[in-house]
Amino acid sequence: SFYCKKSNSTFGNNNFEYKFFKNNDENNLRMQQQSTSSSSSSNRTNFNNTTYRQDGRVSSNEIIEIDCGELVWSLAFGSNKSYLKFNRNPNKTSVYTRFKFDHDHLILACGLTSGKIRIYDALNGRFLFGLFDHTALVRDLKFTKDGSLQLASASRDSTVKLWNMYDDGNMYKTLRGHIGQVNCVDWSPTDNLLCSGGANRTLLIWCTQTFQILHRLHGHLHDIVCCEFSPDGALIATGSFDTK
Repeated sequence: SFYCKKSNSTFGNNNFEYKFFKNNDENNLRMQQQSTSSSSSSNRTNFNNTTYRQDGRVSSNEIIEIDCGELVWSLAFGSNKSYLKFNRNPNKTSVYTRFKFDHDHLILACGLTSGKIRIYDALNGRFLFGLFDHTALVRDLKFTKDGSLQLASASRDSTVKLWNMYDDGNMYKTLRGHIGQVNCVDWSPTDNLLCSGGANRTLLIWCTQTFQILHRLHGHLHDIVCCEFSPDGALIATGSFDTK
């Protein structure tokens, strides 16, 4: 299981660090956040007193600190286990790629105030690459549920962007349809649909094959701040500032 803590406010000129606590005995990974002095170097990974196995991953009961250099607004873990199990050719590209994700790879995406998204190897804290197409704060991040490592990002620049981790994070589609900022996004269990919500009290349902809007759902009295598909894809839950 995964536990995450994050802050949506700054304190003075502090940067924000995320700590990973890995304990093999409990088979869990916890993440906590601490504030650090602005004098700490940007994009720093602290490996003090950290020991590594032969495969380069952190041994049990060790801590990795990742300094993103600015306020982190959104987080998402991505894994390709189920995708590799049911797909013979997960790397659907004939071009050169820098990263070949193995069968038990776990990556972490961090959405920042500037609109940047940073991708890390969650098992050793190594920075992999950055995604730079958003022009405003990244409010939400979601990986596909089938392990295909497709990432959806929702931003205050009124767009949802889709990224392919198997293609070194290439941004392959920008979805435009919202009036005002986009606060949340989620994939359906089979990844054929995408929902996104935000300002103007509207939830949009997208087809991920044609990238067209299938439905515009209204009902809230205020902005939508979170949305999620049910495990069978039959229902969508939304939360709003209207407390409903």
